[in-house]
Amino acid sequence: MYAKIPSQEQQRLIGRAEYIAEQAEERAQEQAKRQEIRHSVPEESAPCESIDIPFSTLPVSAGFGDDLLAQDGTQETISVPATPTTRRANFAVRVDGDSMEPMYSDGDIVLVEQDQEVPEGQVGIFAVNGAGYIKKAGRRCLISANDKYDDIPISPDDSVRCFGLVIGKL
Repeated sequence: MYAKIPSQEQQRLIGRAEYIAEQAEERAQEQAKRQEIRHSVPEESAPCESIDIPFSTLPVSAGFGDDLLAQDGTQETISVPATPTTRRANFAVRVDGDSMEPMYSDGDIVLVEQDQEVPEGQVGIFAVNGAGYIKKAGRRCLISANDKYDDIPISPDDSVRCFGLVIGKL
């Protein structure tokens, strides 16, 4: 059929076909970008609803310890996206310091699932002699992720309280 068309019309037909092919390729690239974005955003980060969880105004130290007993902390609530992780959280608390970097940085808000015990090697919120910490649970010590900080030894004479397991951050 193409051969039956006059050469001038053949050139016009080729130009039109090239234009249609370019448009189709652009649409395919746009669709691929949308798919890439859709797959790169975790499902849990784009929820439709939000929930309120308790938020402690007292920070926990990622450093040398914040005196939880000396501070007058109150509890507020914060609205967060409703995800499987935030639904598990019993409360949130702000990190103060850099001893848990790169996992948790100064100013991060971490989500905590209340528990009396944090498994060894997991990150939790602890109070040792009244000072609050976010640290990895160790065998008779609390461990910082940042090598600049020494472990915090726990002796039988120390008053230790576990507030819960850190399950994520906002």
